[in-house]
Amino acid sequence: MSKTNSFLFIIMMNLVSCSLYTAQDIYIYTQIAPDNTPTLQRENTTTNLKTATIIEKEPTQTQTIINGLCPTIINMSPPEPKFLSSLDKEYYIEQREADSIEYLNNYGVEPIINWFEKGNKYEQYYYLDINNDDVREIAFVIHGYIGGIFYIYGCQNGEYRILFHQRYESFDDPYRVEYIKDGNNNGYPEMTFWIGAATHGMHAYEMIEWDRGGLRTLLLTSDDEYFERGGTSNIVHVEATGFVYYKDINGDNVEEIVVDTGFPIWTSYESGLPFQNVIRYHKWNGKYYSYYRQYYGPPEYRFQAIQNGDRLSNTYEYEYAINSYKLAIWDNNLQWWTEERRLFLQNIWRNQEPTLLPPKIDIQEYPNLSAYAYYRLLLIYTMQKDIPKMNITLSSLKSKYHQYQTGYSYVELASLFWDKFQVTNDIKLSCEAAITYANDHPREILSYLGNGEHAVAYFGIQSIQYEPEDICPF
Repeated sequence: MSKTNSFLFIIMMNLVSCSLYTAQDIYIYTQIAPDNTPTLQRENTTTNLKTATIIEKEPTQTQTIINGLCPTIINMSPPEPKFLSSLDKEYYIEQREADSIEYLNNYGVEPIINWFEKGNKYEQYYYLDINNDDVREIAFVIHGYIGGIFYIYGCQNGEYRILFHQRYESFDDPYRVEYIKDGNNNGYPEMTFWIGAATHGMHAYEMIEWDRGGLRTLLLTSDDEYFERGGTSNIVHVEATGFVYYKDINGDNVEEIVVDTGFPIWTSYESGLPFQNVIRYHKWNGKYYSYYRQYYGPPEYRFQAIQNGDRLSNTYEYEYAINSYKLAIWDNNLQWWTEERRLFLQNIWRNQEPTLLPPKIDIQEYPNLSAYAYYRLLLIYTMQKDIPKMNITLSSLKSKYHQYQTGYSYVELASLFWDKFQVTNDIKLSCEAAITYANDHPREILSYLGNGEHAVAYFGIQSIQYEPEDICPF
Protein backbone atom coordinates (compact mmCIF):
# COMPACT_ATOMS: atom_id res chain seq x y z
CA MET A 1 0.00 0.00 0.00
CA SER A 2 1.41 3.40 -0.95
CA LYS A 3 1.85 6.21 1.54
CA THR A 4 -0.99 8.24 0.08
CA ASN A 5 -3.23 5.21 -0.08
CA SER A 6 -2.56 4.53 3.60
CA PHE A 7 -4.36 7.77 4.39
CA LEU A 8 -7.17 7.11 1.93
CA PHE A 9 -7.60 3.61 3.33
CA ILE A 10 -8.58 4.77 6.80
CA ILE A 11 -11.04 7.28 5.36
CA MET A 12 -12.64 4.58 3.23
CA MET A 13 -12.82 2.25 6.22
CA ASN A 14 -14.73 4.92 8.10
CA LEU A 15 -17.17 5.33 5.23
CA VAL A 16 -17.66 1.58 4.98
CA SER A 17 -18.53 1.31 8.65
CA CYS A 18 -21.33 3.82 8.20
CA SER A 19 -22.87 2.07 5.20
CA LEU A 20 -25.02 -1.02 4.90
CA TYR A 21 -21.90 -3.10 4.29
CA THR A 22 -21.77 -5.93 6.81
CA ALA A 23 -19.38 -8.52 5.36
CA GLN A 24 -16.39 -9.18 7.62
CA ASP A 25 -12.97 -10.27 6.48
CA ILE A 26 -11.49 -13.01 8.61
CA TYR A 27 -8.01 -13.75 7.32
CA ILE A 28 -7.09 -17.40 7.34
CA TYR A 29 -3.46 -18.35 6.75
CA THR A 30 -3.19 -20.99 4.03
CA GLN A 31 -0.55 -23.62 4.69
CA ILE A 32 1.92 -23.72 1.82
CA ALA A 33 5.09 -25.44 0.77
CA PRO A 34 8.23 -23.67 2.03
CA ASP A 35 9.39 -22.75 -1.46
CA ASN A 36 6.18 -20.92 -2.36
CA THR A 37 4.91 -17.49 -1.35
CA PRO A 38 2.35 -17.76 1.44
CA THR A 39 -1.10 -16.47 0.61
CA LEU A 40 -4.08 -15.19 2.53
CA GLN A 41 -7.67 -16.19 1.93
CA ARG A 42 -10.71 -14.21 3.02
CA GLU A 43 -13.80 -15.72 4.52
CA ASN A 44 -16.81 -13.49 3.92
CA THR A 45 -19.59 -13.61 6.47
CA THR A 46 -22.79 -11.62 6.53
CA THR A 47 -25.05 -10.87 9.45
CA ASN A 48 -28.05 -8.62 9.93
CA LEU A 49 -27.02 -5.45 11.71
CA LYS A 50 -28.79 -2.73 13.64
CA THR A 51 -32.21 -2.98 15.24
CA ALA A 52 -35.88 -3.63 14.79
CA THR A 53 -38.27 -1.30 16.56
CA ILE A 54 -40.86 -3.90 17.54
CA ILE A 55 -40.42 -7.63 17.87
CA GLU A 56 -43.88 -9.12 17.60
CA LYS A 57 -44.74 -11.94 19.96
CA GLU A 58 -48.38 -12.28 20.91
CA PRO A 59 -49.05 -13.58 24.44
CA THR A 60 -50.62 -17.01 24.62
CA GLN A 61 -54.19 -17.01 25.94
CA THR A 62 -53.83 -20.15 28.08
CA GLN A 63 -50.85 -19.19 30.19
CA THR A 64 -51.15 -16.89 33.23
CA ILE A 65 -48.01 -15.77 35.05
CA ILE A 66 -48.73 -13.56 38.05
CA ASN A 67 -45.39 -11.72 37.95
CA GLY A 68 -46.00 -10.79 34.33
CA LEU A 69 -49.45 -9.24 34.77
CA CYS A 70 -49.72 -5.64 33.59
CA PRO A 71 -52.11 -3.04 35.04
CA THR A 72 -55.57 -2.70 33.54
CA ILE A 73 -55.68 0.52 31.49
CA ILE A 74 -58.89 2.53 32.04
CA ASN A 75 -57.91 6.05 30.91
CA MET A 76 -58.22 6.05 27.12
CA SER A 77 -57.27 9.71 26.54
CA PRO A 78 -53.55 9.76 27.23
CA PRO A 79 -51.54 13.00 27.10
CA GLU A 80 -48.25 13.27 25.25
CA PRO A 81 -45.41 11.53 27.12
CA LYS A 82 -43.64 14.71 28.24
CA PHE A 83 -40.85 12.71 29.92
CA LEU A 84 -39.79 11.82 26.34
CA SER A 85 -40.76 14.94 24.41
CA SER A 86 -39.96 17.84 26.72
CA LEU A 87 -36.83 19.92 25.99
CA ASP A 88 -37.04 21.75 29.31
CA LYS A 89 -33.54 21.85 30.82
CA GLU A 90 -35.04 22.11 34.30
CA TYR A 91 -37.01 18.90 33.80
CA TYR A 92 -34.38 16.68 35.37
CA ILE A 93 -33.93 13.05 34.51
CA GLU A 94 -34.87 11.83 38.00
CA GLN A 95 -38.30 13.44 37.63
CA ARG A 96 -38.64 12.12 34.07
CA GLU A 97 -37.97 8.62 35.38
CA ALA A 98 -40.66 8.88 38.05
CA ASP A 99 -43.13 10.33 35.54
CA SER A 100 -42.42 7.52 33.07
CA ILE A 101 -43.42 4.84 35.59
CA GLU A 102 -46.59 6.73 36.53
CA TYR A 103 -47.44 7.23 32.84
CA LEU A 104 -47.03 3.53 32.02
CA ASN A 105 -49.21 2.48 34.93
CA ASN A 106 -51.91 4.98 33.94
CA TYR A 107 -51.89 4.68 30.15
CA GLY A 108 -49.86 1.58 29.19
CA VAL A 109 -47.37 1.24 26.35
CA GLU A 110 -49.55 2.10 23.34
CA PRO A 111 -49.35 5.92 23.57
CA ILE A 112 -45.57 5.66 23.98
CA ILE A 113 -45.31 3.44 20.89
CA ASN A 114 -47.57 5.86 18.99
CA TRP A 115 -45.31 8.77 19.97
CA PHE A 116 -42.28 6.98 18.55
CA GLU A 117 -44.12 5.96 15.40
CA LYS A 118 -45.31 9.51 14.64
CA GLY A 119 -41.94 10.62 13.42
CA ASN A 120 -39.73 10.61 16.50
CA LYS A 121 -37.26 8.31 14.82
CA TYR A 122 -34.22 9.92 16.41
CA GLU A 123 -35.23 7.82 19.39
CA GLN A 124 -35.19 4.05 19.49
CA TYR A 125 -37.63 1.84 21.32
CA TYR A 126 -38.02 -1.91 21.65
CA TYR A 127 -41.12 -3.92 22.51
CA LEU A 128 -40.39 -7.59 23.12
CA ASP A 129 -40.57 -10.42 25.61
CA ILE A 130 -37.14 -10.65 27.21
CA ASN A 131 -37.96 -13.03 30.07
CA ASN A 132 -40.18 -15.66 28.44
CA ASP A 133 -43.29 -14.85 30.49
CA ASP A 134 -45.34 -14.17 27.32
CA VAL A 135 -45.72 -10.49 28.25
CA ARG A 136 -43.69 -7.97 26.30
CA GLU A 137 -41.40 -5.43 27.94
CA ILE A 138 -40.72 -1.97 26.54
CA ALA A 139 -37.32 -0.27 26.39
CA PHE A 140 -36.25 3.23 25.40
CA VAL A 141 -33.93 6.11 26.29
CA ILE A 142 -34.94 9.08 28.43
CA HIS A 143 -32.68 12.03 27.69
CA GLY A 144 -31.51 14.59 30.18
CA TYR A 145 -29.79 17.88 29.43
CA ILE A 146 -26.49 15.99 28.96
CA GLY A 147 -26.72 12.31 28.25
CA GLY A 148 -29.51 10.12 29.44
CA ILE A 149 -30.49 6.67 30.68
CA PHE A 150 -31.58 3.58 28.80
CA TYR A 151 -34.52 1.88 30.57
CA ILE A 152 -36.24 -1.46 30.27
CA TYR A 153 -39.71 -1.53 31.87
CA GLY A 154 -41.64 -4.67 32.67
CA CYS A 155 -44.78 -5.73 34.50
CA GLN A 156 -44.48 -7.34 37.91
CA ASN A 157 -47.46 -8.05 40.17
CA GLY A 158 -49.80 -5.84 38.21
CA GLU A 159 -47.67 -2.73 37.74
CA TYR A 160 -44.83 -1.44 35.59
CA ARG A 161 -41.37 -1.34 37.14
CA ILE A 162 -37.85 -0.63 35.94
CA LEU A 163 -36.07 -3.90 35.19
CA PHE A 164 -32.82 -2.40 33.90
CA HIS A 165 -31.23 1.01 33.45
CA GLN A 166 -27.87 2.24 32.17
CA ARG A 167 -26.63 5.82 32.04
CA TYR A 168 -24.67 7.27 29.13
CA GLU A 169 -23.10 10.72 28.91
CA SER A 170 -23.30 11.72 25.23
CA PHE A 171 -26.41 13.13 23.56
CA ASP A 172 -24.85 12.77 20.09
CA ASP A 173 -24.16 9.04 20.49
CA PRO A 174 -27.01 7.71 22.63
CA TYR A 175 -27.21 4.31 24.21
CA ARG A 176 -28.81 2.06 21.62
CA VAL A 177 -29.44 -1.60 20.88
CA GLU A 178 -27.42 -3.16 18.06
CA TYR A 179 -28.76 -6.72 18.27
CA ILE A 180 -31.61 -8.59 19.86
CA LYS A 181 -31.23 -12.33 19.35
CA ASP A 182 -30.83 -15.61 21.18
CA GLY A 183 -27.31 -16.43 20.05
CA ASN A 184 -26.56 -18.83 22.90
CA ASN A 185 -29.79 -20.81 22.31
CA ASN A 186 -30.96 -20.77 25.92
CA GLY A 187 -34.43 -19.43 25.17
CA TYR A 188 -33.81 -15.83 26.24
CA PRO A 189 -32.82 -13.07 23.81
CA GLU A 190 -29.55 -11.25 24.44
CA MET A 191 -29.55 -7.49 23.99
CA THR A 192 -26.27 -6.09 22.69
CA PHE A 193 -25.84 -2.34 23.22
CA TRP A 194 -23.73 0.42 21.76
CA ILE A 195 -22.99 2.39 24.94
CA GLY A 196 -21.62 5.63 23.54
CA ALA A 197 -18.55 6.97 21.79
CA ALA A 198 -15.38 8.44 23.25
CA THR A 199 -12.93 10.89 21.71
CA HIS A 200 -11.84 10.00 18.17
CA GLY A 201 -14.71 7.59 17.68
CA MET A 202 -13.70 4.75 19.99
CA HIS A 203 -16.85 3.13 21.32
CA ALA A 204 -17.95 0.16 23.37
CA TYR A 205 -20.56 -2.58 23.55
CA GLU A 206 -22.30 -4.31 26.42
CA MET A 207 -24.63 -7.35 26.47
CA ILE A 208 -27.39 -8.31 28.90
CA GLU A 209 -29.84 -11.19 29.26
CA TRP A 210 -32.64 -12.21 31.63
CA ASP A 211 -31.53 -14.61 34.32
CA ARG A 212 -33.54 -15.81 37.35
CA GLY A 213 -35.62 -12.72 37.98
CA GLY A 214 -33.34 -10.01 36.67
CA LEU A 215 -31.11 -8.81 33.86
CA ARG A 216 -27.38 -9.42 34.09
CA THR A 217 -24.34 -8.69 31.97
CA LEU A 218 -23.08 -11.53 29.76
CA LEU A 219 -19.69 -10.31 28.58
CA LEU A 220 -16.56 -11.39 30.38
CA THR A 221 -13.73 -10.15 28.24
CA SER A 222 -10.10 -9.09 28.21
CA ASP A 223 -9.45 -5.93 26.23
CA ASP A 224 -6.02 -4.93 24.92
CA GLU A 225 -5.13 -2.79 27.90
CA TYR A 226 -5.93 -5.68 30.26
CA PHE A 227 -5.01 -8.63 28.06
CA GLU A 228 -1.41 -9.10 29.12
CA ARG A 229 -2.36 -8.85 32.79
CA GLY A 230 -5.32 -11.20 32.42
CA GLY A 231 -7.80 -8.59 33.63
CA THR A 232 -11.45 -8.67 32.68
CA SER A 233 -14.21 -6.23 31.85
CA ASN A 234 -17.92 -6.46 31.04
CA ILE A 235 -17.66 -4.25 27.94
CA VAL A 236 -15.87 -4.55 24.60
CA HIS A 237 -13.98 -1.56 23.21
CA VAL A 238 -13.48 -1.01 19.48
CA GLU A 239 -12.00 1.74 17.35
CA ALA A 240 -13.98 4.23 15.27
CA THR A 241 -14.70 1.80 12.42
CA GLY A 242 -15.12 -1.27 14.61
CA PHE A 243 -18.27 -3.21 15.48
CA VAL A 244 -19.49 -6.60 16.70
CA TYR A 245 -21.48 -9.42 15.15
CA TYR A 246 -22.50 -13.03 15.83
CA LYS A 247 -21.10 -16.14 14.16
CA ASP A 248 -20.93 -19.84 15.01
CA ILE A 249 -17.21 -20.45 14.45
CA ASN A 250 -16.93 -24.00 15.76
CA GLY A 251 -20.14 -25.61 14.43
CA ASP A 252 -21.78 -26.26 17.81
CA ASN A 253 -24.95 -24.26 16.93
CA VAL A 254 -24.09 -21.68 19.58
CA GLU A 255 -22.97 -18.38 18.13
CA GLU A 256 -19.85 -16.64 19.31
CA ILE A 257 -19.48 -12.86 19.61
CA VAL A 258 -17.04 -11.62 16.99
CA VAL A 259 -15.44 -8.24 17.60
CA ASP A 260 -13.97 -6.45 14.60
CA THR A 261 -11.90 -3.79 16.34
CA GLY A 262 -11.55 -1.64 13.21
CA PHE A 263 -9.22 1.33 12.88
CA PRO A 264 -8.87 4.66 14.67
CA ILE A 265 -9.33 7.99 12.94
CA TRP A 266 -7.92 11.51 13.18
CA THR A 267 -4.74 11.99 15.21
CA SER A 268 -5.15 8.62 16.95
CA TYR A 269 -4.43 7.03 13.59
CA GLU A 270 -1.49 9.30 12.88
CA SER A 271 0.22 8.83 16.23
CA GLY A 272 -0.33 5.07 16.42
CA LEU A 273 0.35 3.88 12.88
CA PRO A 274 0.85 1.33 11.41
CA PHE A 275 -2.27 -0.67 12.25
CA GLN A 276 -3.57 -4.13 11.54
CA ASN A 277 -7.19 -5.09 11.95
CA VAL A 278 -7.84 -7.29 14.99
CA ILE A 279 -10.61 -9.88 15.19
CA ARG A 280 -11.53 -11.08 18.68
CA TYR A 281 -13.79 -13.98 19.59
CA HIS A 282 -15.87 -14.30 22.76
CA LYS A 283 -17.23 -17.77 23.39
CA TRP A 284 -20.30 -18.85 25.36
CA ASN A 285 -19.21 -20.93 28.38
CA GLY A 286 -22.68 -21.62 29.78
CA LYS A 287 -22.78 -18.46 31.85
CA TYR A 288 -20.84 -15.74 30.05
CA TYR A 289 -19.44 -14.81 26.67
CA SER A 290 -15.81 -14.98 27.76
CA TYR A 291 -12.71 -13.92 25.85
CA TYR A 292 -11.57 -16.79 23.64
CA ARG A 293 -8.91 -15.73 21.13
CA GLN A 294 -7.86 -12.93 18.79
CA TYR A 295 -6.13 -12.62 15.43
CA TYR A 296 -4.21 -9.77 13.84
CA GLY A 297 -4.00 -9.28 10.10
CA PRO A 298 -3.49 -9.26 7.31
CA PRO A 299 -0.01 -7.75 7.77
CA GLU A 300 1.18 -4.93 5.53
CA TYR A 301 4.72 -4.80 6.90
CA ARG A 302 7.18 -7.63 7.43
CA PHE A 303 7.63 -6.95 11.13
CA GLN A 304 3.84 -7.33 11.54
CA ALA A 305 4.01 -10.86 10.12
CA ILE A 306 6.76 -11.61 12.64
CA GLN A 307 4.72 -10.28 15.54
CA ASN A 308 1.62 -12.15 14.38
CA GLY A 309 3.67 -15.35 14.44
CA ASP A 310 4.94 -14.59 17.94
CA ARG A 311 1.41 -13.92 19.23
CA LEU A 312 0.12 -17.14 17.69
CA SER A 313 3.08 -19.12 19.08
CA ASN A 314 2.40 -17.76 22.54
CA THR A 315 -1.17 -19.10 22.36
CA TYR A 316 0.02 -22.47 20.97
CA GLU A 317 -1.65 -21.99 17.59
CA TYR A 318 1.37 -23.39 15.87
CA GLU A 319 0.06 -24.00 12.35
CA TYR A 320 -1.08 -20.40 12.01
CA ALA A 321 2.20 -19.23 13.53
CA ILE A 322 4.23 -21.31 11.07
CA ASN A 323 2.48 -19.72 8.13
CA SER A 324 2.95 -16.25 9.56
CA TYR A 325 6.70 -16.81 9.86
CA LYS A 326 6.73 -18.16 6.29
CA LEU A 327 5.06 -14.94 5.18
CA ALA A 328 7.89 -13.00 6.80
CA ILE A 329 10.50 -15.06 4.96
CA TRP A 330 9.02 -15.44 1.48
CA ASP A 331 6.29 -12.90 0.82
CA ASN A 332 7.78 -10.20 -1.40
CA ASN A 333 4.65 -8.05 -1.09
CA LEU A 334 5.30 -7.26 2.55
CA GLN A 335 6.64 -3.75 3.07
CA TRP A 336 9.68 -2.60 5.04
CA TRP A 337 9.48 -0.32 8.06
CA THR A 338 11.80 2.39 9.37
CA GLU A 339 11.47 5.41 11.63
CA GLU A 340 11.82 7.61 8.54
CA ARG A 341 8.93 5.82 6.87
CA ARG A 342 6.74 6.38 9.93
CA LEU A 343 7.51 10.11 9.91
CA PHE A 344 6.89 10.23 6.16
CA LEU A 345 3.43 8.61 6.49
CA GLN A 346 2.53 10.94 9.35
CA ASN A 347 3.60 13.88 7.22
CA ILE A 348 1.30 12.73 4.40
CA TRP A 349 -1.56 12.29 6.86
CA ARG A 350 -1.19 15.86 8.12
CA ASN A 351 -0.49 17.62 4.82
CA GLN A 352 -2.19 15.46 2.15
CA GLU A 353 0.99 15.85 0.09
CA PRO A 354 4.47 14.87 1.22
CA THR A 355 6.77 17.66 2.35
CA LEU A 356 9.54 15.23 3.31
CA LEU A 357 11.80 13.27 0.99
CA PRO A 358 10.70 9.65 0.47
CA PRO A 359 12.43 7.36 2.97
CA LYS A 360 15.05 4.83 1.97
CA ILE A 361 14.83 1.12 2.69
CA ASP A 362 16.90 -0.25 5.56
CA ILE A 363 18.70 -3.18 3.92
CA GLN A 364 19.43 -4.68 7.34
CA GLU A 365 15.74 -5.29 8.11
CA TYR A 366 14.97 -8.27 5.89
CA PRO A 367 17.93 -10.49 6.87
CA ASN A 368 17.28 -9.80 10.56
CA LEU A 369 13.56 -10.59 10.37
CA SER A 370 14.00 -13.54 8.04
CA ALA A 371 16.67 -15.12 10.25
CA TYR A 372 14.53 -14.57 13.32
CA ALA A 373 11.59 -16.26 11.55
CA TYR A 374 13.76 -19.34 10.89
CA TYR A 375 14.74 -19.37 14.56
CA ARG A 376 11.10 -19.22 15.68
CA LEU A 377 10.19 -22.01 13.25
CA LEU A 378 12.90 -24.11 14.93
CA LEU A 379 11.28 -23.46 18.30
CA ILE A 380 7.86 -24.57 17.06
CA TYR A 381 9.16 -27.74 15.41
CA THR A 382 10.98 -28.52 18.66
CA MET A 383 7.74 -28.09 20.60
CA GLN A 384 6.07 -30.40 18.08
CA LYS A 385 8.97 -32.88 18.31
CA ASP A 386 9.25 -32.85 14.52
CA ILE A 387 12.90 -33.88 14.23
CA PRO A 388 13.18 -33.79 10.38
CA LYS A 389 11.83 -30.24 10.23
CA MET A 390 14.03 -29.22 13.15
CA ASN A 391 17.11 -30.37 11.26
CA ILE A 392 16.02 -28.83 7.94
CA THR A 393 15.18 -25.47 9.52
CA LEU A 394 18.46 -25.16 11.41
CA SER A 395 20.40 -26.24 8.32
CA SER A 396 18.57 -23.64 6.18
CA LEU A 397 19.29 -20.90 8.71
CA LYS A 398 23.00 -21.74 8.82
CA SER A 399 23.28 -21.96 5.04
CA LYS A 400 21.67 -18.55 4.44
CA TYR A 401 23.40 -16.48 7.12
CA HIS A 402 27.14 -16.81 7.57
CA GLN A 403 29.52 -15.29 10.06
CA TYR A 404 29.94 -11.50 9.70
CA GLN A 405 26.69 -11.29 7.72
CA THR A 406 23.55 -9.53 8.95
CA GLY A 407 21.33 -12.13 10.57
CA TYR A 408 24.17 -14.31 11.84
CA SER A 409 23.32 -13.46 15.46
CA TYR A 410 20.17 -15.57 15.05
CA VAL A 411 22.33 -18.48 13.87
CA GLU A 412 24.24 -18.24 17.13
CA LEU A 413 20.98 -17.90 19.05
CA ALA A 414 19.46 -20.96 17.37
CA SER A 415 22.66 -22.97 17.78
CA LEU A 416 22.77 -22.30 21.52
CA PHE A 417 19.15 -23.38 21.85
CA TRP A 418 19.73 -26.47 19.72
CA ASP A 419 22.94 -27.56 21.48
CA LYS A 420 21.31 -27.23 24.90
CA PHE A 421 18.28 -29.21 23.73
CA GLN A 422 20.48 -32.00 22.34
CA VAL A 423 22.07 -32.43 25.77
CA THR A 424 19.06 -31.92 28.04
CA ASN A 425 15.98 -32.61 25.89
CA ASP A 426 14.43 -29.82 28.00
CA ILE A 427 12.66 -26.88 26.32
CA LYS A 428 12.84 -24.69 29.41
CA LEU A 429 16.60 -25.10 29.87
CA SER A 430 17.15 -24.56 26.14
CA CYS A 431 15.10 -21.34 26.29
CA GLU A 432 17.16 -20.16 29.25
CA ALA A 433 20.30 -20.48 27.13
CA ALA A 434 18.69 -18.50 24.30
CA ILE A 435 17.42 -15.78 26.65
CA THR A 436 20.88 -15.42 28.19
CA TYR A 437 22.28 -14.81 24.71
CA ALA A 438 19.57 -12.24 24.00
CA ASN A 439 20.35 -10.47 27.27
CA ASP A 440 24.01 -10.28 26.25
CA HIS A 441 23.21 -9.15 22.67
CA PRO A 442 19.95 -7.13 22.91
CA ARG A 443 20.69 -4.79 20.00
CA GLU A 444 21.46 -7.62 17.59
CA ILE A 445 18.45 -9.74 18.64
CA LEU A 446 15.65 -7.30 19.54
CA SER A 447 16.10 -4.09 17.55
CA TYR A 448 14.13 -5.01 14.39
CA LEU A 449 11.34 -7.03 16.02
CA GLY A 450 9.22 -4.28 17.58
CA ASN A 451 9.08 -1.69 20.29
CA GLY A 452 11.46 -1.75 23.20
CA GLU A 453 14.58 -0.19 24.64
CA HIS A 454 16.75 -1.23 21.69
CA ALA A 455 14.25 -0.71 18.84
CA VAL A 456 15.49 0.93 15.65
CA ALA A 457 12.09 2.59 15.14
CA TYR A 458 8.71 3.13 16.73
CA PHE A 459 6.62 0.23 15.46
CA GLY A 460 3.18 1.64 16.34
CA ILE A 461 0.82 1.42 19.26
CA GLN A 462 -0.14 -2.19 18.46
CA SER A 463 3.46 -3.43 18.55
CA ILE A 464 4.74 -5.96 21.03
CA GLN A 465 7.16 -4.45 23.56
CA TYR A 466 10.08 -6.86 23.25
CA GLU A 467 12.27 -8.02 26.11
CA PRO A 468 14.87 -10.82 25.95
CA GLU A 469 12.38 -13.22 27.58
CA ASP A 470 10.02 -12.81 24.61
CA ILE A 471 12.31 -14.54 22.14
CA CYS A 472 11.88 -17.96 23.82
CA PRO A 473 8.66 -17.92 25.90
CA PHE A 474 8.13 -21.68 26.24
